[in-house]
Amino acid sequence: MNTEDYVSYPLALALKKAGFDLEVNHVYDKNGKLWEEGMHENADCDCTAYFDYNKSGYIEVGASAPTLAQAQKWLREKKGYDVALCPEGEFLKTERTYRHTGWNYSIIRISKIGIMTPGPIGNVLMSKYEQALSEGIKSALELINTEDHNHE
Repeated sequence: MNTEDYVSYPLALALKKAGFDLEVNHVYDKNGKLWEEGMHENADCDCTAYFDYNKSGYIEVGASAPTLAQAQKWLREKKGYDVALCPEGEFLKTERTYRHTGWNYSIIRISKIGIMTPGPIGNVLMSKYEQALSEGIKSALELINTEDHNHE
């Protein structure tokens, strides 16, 4: 299992708080350890199938552990936030080409009637695609949290 493809434990908890409800086959225990399908040693938690662990009621479960792509899709389809990744580079005049220098993200809010509103753009260049996606998801969740507080 390549753990960089999964959200971190803090991000999994933030997704849970935001209402993440997709069925996944990986789970974080309450200590933040990532368990992959069929590997959980606790008899109270059958992690061999796709399941919404956030609503499981298992005392040992910390949060569902979706892949970054699953979290990105959920944010877009359920919450209306599209996290788009942007390759960054610099133009090399002598070679008339661009050299890739890293990744950044932007967030676009998509309303229920299809109106798109630009949101924040990441201000830190990241060397890995997964890092940029994780930061973009975190930023979108912060926007959702702010939105929820403004409606209270």
